[in-house]
Amino acid sequence: PCFFSLTNQEFEYPFHSGGADELGQGKGEGFNYNFPLPAGTDWNGYEPAFNQAVEKIKEKDVKTLIVSFGADAAAGDPICQFLLYPEHYASMGTTLKGLGLTNMIVFEGGYSSNDILGPVVKSFVESFV
Repeated sequence: PCFFSLTNQEFEYPFHSGGADELGQGKGEGFNYNFPLPAGTDWNGYEPAFNQAVEKIKEKDVKTLIVSFGADAAAGDPICQFLLYPEHYASMGTTLKGLGLTNMIVFEGGYSSNDILGPVVKSFVESFV
């Protein structure tokens, strides 16, 4: 199994892990990839990191994809402070669907009470399934 995460390290979340230098240990070494990004990252900064993660998925010949879906990267979320919008989530969903892997979505994260949370989740799910 491989683990990939795009995290917000400038905001110090998660507080103790998620650095780019954390590549796994023991038999898992080389199967963990973190792509830390600064607060305020928009699609122009996020998309290249996302595409790097997708390339790593292809390199590792992954058969099953479990997406830990966090809507907290949406613009307006009080926790993550990224600037992603529904169309960006749709783009990610379309890309991941295009991998043709057996998949599962686990929902976690998304703490906004504004009107963007629902559209973000909807755009990702509709593009991915």
